[in-house]
Amino acid sequence: MAWHENSAEWAEPAHTSGTSPDEQKRDYIPFILRAMRADTVSIRCLSTRAGINKSRIGKLLHRDPKRRSSISFDELQRILAALDIDLLEAIICVETVRDLDLLYSARYATLIPMLCAMFRELPMHLIAALEEVDGVDGTEVRPEWAGVLQRSVIQRIIKGMSDTALRRAALAELQE
Repeated sequence: MAWHENSAEWAEPAHTSGTSPDEQKRDYIPFILRAMRADTVSIRCLSTRAGINKSRIGKLLHRDPKRRSSISFDELQRILAALDIDLLEAIICVETVRDLDLLYSARYATLIPMLCAMFRELPMHLIAALEEVDGVDGTEVRPEWAGVLQRSVIQRIIKGMSDTALRRAALAELQE
């Protein structure tokens, strides 16, 4: 979905030959429908929880993208809240991961919540840390550091996971 600033609504991307496959995948409705199936939440139940008329929910979540109504940001937030899904989690899942099968894999069940917790607090922690450094005016931060920071975080997570796997294996050996 794309945010339309002038209409303050989320709308489906136009499926034209100029639309990239990545843009076409940015659709929150399959994510919402999958969450509803996983929690066995009906349209009626979602309507009650979100405080949105049942027929309106039906139009917003129609399985045929061409027949869907545009969803406002407020409606999206209310639907996600009714499903107990954090907005940041939805954005990470739909805008970056995009593969719903990966999201529902038991192997990655705790990954998205961990990323959400990290991203939610990271900006303020960085700002607070920079406030503590004398002589820093903000021009020292470089956008090109993003790749280096990503690789560092990934390496640290992999090391932590590997260490945990080794400890578990050692404990299992001791118990045998």
